Amino acid sequence: MKNMKSMLLCLWAFTLFSAIGLAHCQFHSTTEIPLRQTQKKTSLHFFLHHSFKSSKPSSVIVAGANSSTGNNSLLSPFGKVHVLDEPLTEGPEPTSKFDGSSIVVASRFPVAAYFAELAVVGGREKFRDGQTCATEKTPIKPSLHSPPFCSELHKEMAKLALALLLISMAMAMPWAQPQDLKWAKRLDSGGQPTTNLQFYFHDTLSGKTPTAVRVAQASQTDKSPTLFGALLMADDPLTEGPDRSSKLVGRAQGLYGSASQEGFGLIMALSYGFCDGIYNGSSISVLGLNQALNPVRELPVVGGTGVFRMARGFAEARTHWFDPATGDAIVAYNVTVFHY
Repeated sequence: MKNMKSMLLCLWAFTLFSAIGLAHCQFHSTTEIPLRQTQKKTSLHFFLHHSFKSSKPSSVIVAGANSSTGNNSLLSPFGKVHVLDEPLTEGPEPTSKFDGSSIVVASRFPVAAYFAELAVVGGREKFRDGQTCATEKTPIKPSLHSPPFCSELHKEMAKLALALLLISMAMAMPWAQPQDLKWAKRLDSGGQPTTNLQFYFHDTLSGKTPTAVRVAQASQTDKSPTLFGALLMADDPLTEGPDRSSKLVGRAQGLYGSASQEGFGLIMALSYGFCDGIYNGSSISVLGLNQALNPVRELPVVGGTGVFRMARGFAEARTHWFDPATGDAIVAYNVTVFHY
């Protein structure tokens, strides 16, 4: 009996902390996203085929930092740019079908992860104005040596554990509400959930470990006063304050390039992934023109993942510090995100 009480106490503690964990990681759930009356929802399930080493690869490296384009591998060093033309199929076999419709994905893709969530930011034909998120799973062969679940006694205990789990989840629900952080606050908009994010973006081109590297350029780029045609890959830290040593809240990863022959306009395609509080694992996708010399620039938020699924919004960027000799910069961001 004493052992039974100890086991029940352990089960209670386990289910309570499991419920708390679920409450704080609710953006990984499969909760149905509410639809507006005029919206249509389509669920797509398909296989994407990567091919790098075959005689006819579907992914090729076209540029990279320091011209490092020799190793045609997805798991390649920081700064390489791939061009893809990859088949999508109904199943693992190459039997794809294509009807002219498409979706546009703009998001960071963690290649080594078993599960990944990507932002869908648009589409065409049947998916015009498409906006949601896509989940990607890398198939893993299940274990063939799984132990039997439980004996008759264990079944009764499992029922009790389930009841305890439900009670614990109910107790944990108030904790699941979004928590305000110094850099992230939920706004009372009276309707759609709205979050304000304020952080600092550190873009370092100089030194032994730059966070942004040039991966390609045009033949005339070095002669251009605006470096027109230069393309850079970034993995820039996002911090709570302007100090590089202040609290890390995320990273901005993606591409930006000089797209203006007059003035200094950067076309930016970046995923801002966060790692703090309930926003850990969530991201927003920014795609637009950054007129870097303007005191205040506005960039569109076109999608998101996790807490920011189906995000729309805008980011205001202000240069906090800039070194013209190196190109290093610290930029203050004030972002308003509308999401579900």
